[in-house]
Amino acid sequence: MAQMEEYTIIKNKEELLEYIRQKEKFLYAVCLAYTNKSREEVEDLYQEILCRVFEAFKNYKEQGKFFSWFSTIVINTAITYYRYEKKRIKLFNNIKTQQQTLSYDPVNDKDERDKFYKILDSLDLKDKNIMMLYLEDYSITEIAQMTDNKYTNITTKIHRLKKVLKNIYNKMNVLI
Repeated sequence: MAQMEEYTIIKNKEELLEYIRQKEKFLYAVCLAYTNKSREEVEDLYQEILCRVFEAFKNYKEQGKFFSWFSTIVINTAITYYRYEKKRIKLFNNIKTQQQTLSYDPVNDKDERDKFYKILDSLDLKDKNIMMLYLEDYSITEIAQMTDNKYTNITTKIHRLKKVLKNIYNKMNVLI
């Protein structure tokens, strides 16, 4: 059975969906291994994995063993998720510590926070994702890898987005 499984051929999305159903225990085992095991986090990671698998399937060229291809995407997505969550928690804890020492914290100022989210929401989804990763202290190299872009493209994109965000912020302050 394991031998045949290694040489499974998946030709379309319906077959991929059936294959995923067969591998559901494997997927949940990976999700449980890379999260804090809360139902919400497991489901979030599971959905992220499914999205990445379906997205990557467009480029699948039936080279090599399907399970190897599939499990590589599953594990890499889980590792990325784990690293992201670890950094997010660390950043959150750092911000909490800093907030205790500040008398005024703009992050807790509802008006400032609302402005910030409005500005981010004005960006298209790709730009918003890049800025969110940048704000979460991912390195340019990590952002480039996660978004399938070149290092120089991300550097340029972040530089331009900072200018755009600053201009929008300044315009919002003039209007208010």
